[in-house]
Amino acid sequence: MTTPGTSRCSDCGKPRAAVRLDDQVLCDGCADRWLASVTGWPELVPARTAEIIAGPDGRRHLIGYRIMRMPGGITAMAEEIGDDLAKGYRVELTEDHDGDPAALPDRLRAAVHSAIGHLYLRPDEWHGWGLAEDEVAGRLVEDVSGDGPPRVVIDGHLLSWEDLGRLLEPFGGWSFHLRLGAEPALRADHGAAAASPSPRPQASSAAGLVRSGQLSLPESRRLAQPPVRRWSGSARR
Repeated sequence: MTTPGTSRCSDCGKPRAAVRLDDQVLCDGCADRWLASVTGWPELVPARTAEIIAGPDGRRHLIGYRIMRMPGGITAMAEEIGDDLAKGYRVELTEDHDGDPAALPDRLRAAVHSAIGHLYLRPDEWHGWGLAEDEVAGRLVEDVSGDGPPRVVIDGHLLSWEDLGRLLEPFGGWSFHLRLGAEPALRADHGAAAASPSPRPQASSAAGLVRSGQLSLPESRRLAQPPVRRWSGSARR
């Protein structure tokens, strides 16, 4: 798999191709048509076009949508397109290969609007950031050196493991429950109405593919796991 934004599709020439098949790189649509031809699976519904979503803090996020078949099932992904691969929002939903993916575009859009519409961080004049409530969710990002602890992305902000520890300092003595993986919970009070689309486009490039998790004091929910997508080209027609 390649990073969206760095390659053009070998078949149709579309930008942001991200599926590697032997010596070729395909866009999601061309890769899905090839998979349908060799597996008998129906072609997937197309993903929504990218949109800009404004959060409650006034920040604007260019969100790209993807729907693709992974070895373990159908994956629908919304990811923030930007110059920094590590930070930004990313939401992922999954469906079995034999399931009905027709609702995935609407479910995914609602989930990413919900995620952007709820902020876990608040500005803190002493430490930069503090927790707005007794819950925090985000994504784990591997350390660039490979030797240190992971970093975290919360509300689209990239923080170090030490930054996360400082966020939790006021809760010393509390119990907590850390849970990783699966799909994001949809907040009824922070859906598409809380994070509204913005009409003006912004130029950007790629977004990171990383693990997700949620920590609450004392409860938690689950977020997404990153895709690793490679297909053998031996059966390609």
